[in-house]
Amino acid sequence: MSKFVVIAAFWFLIFSANSSVAKEWHGIVPLRSTREDVRKRLGIPNRQYEIFDDYDLEGYSVSVLYATDNCEGPLRYWWGTYRVSPGTVLSITVEFDEFIPSSKFKIPNLPRLKKGDPDHTLTVDYFDAERGIQYSVQDKKVSEVEYGPSATDASLRCVPRNR
Repeated sequence: MSKFVVIAAFWFLIFSANSSVAKEWHGIVPLRSTREDVRKRLGIPNRQYEIFDDYDLEGYSVSVLYATDNCEGPLRYWWGTYRVSPGTVLSITVEFDEFIPSSKFKIPNLPRLKKGDPDHTLTVDYFDAERGIQYSVQDKKVSEVEYGPSATDASLRCVPRNR
């Protein structure tokens, strides 16, 4: 095997590993897709506001949160703020009408991803920062999935401001 083929294969694995980490939903990618991209895929939202659009789809609802300012706005996204243009997707939240057994999601290392104690609805959040995805689980069933920035997006994080 030539040295060129080995080097090319190495770089292919490096780039494909990094690109596969970020989670997308129906072709919408946090910190990459825009409101225009979302509307091309999902159409006109049922409810629209400056910072988010809501869609009522069959079997689930979707809420898409958008950036308003590049690192400066009053809204501080809970995963942090990011250097992206206004109108860029920050996260996509999918809430299921009927909860889905968590086993169907094949979530790697689920117990290790637990983010805290159950809330008043007995829902526990499991957060995979590496992949940029959070699962809300109630009685071993997923009620909601949120897709957000992944570890590969760290270069886009804003420097925290002192308040």
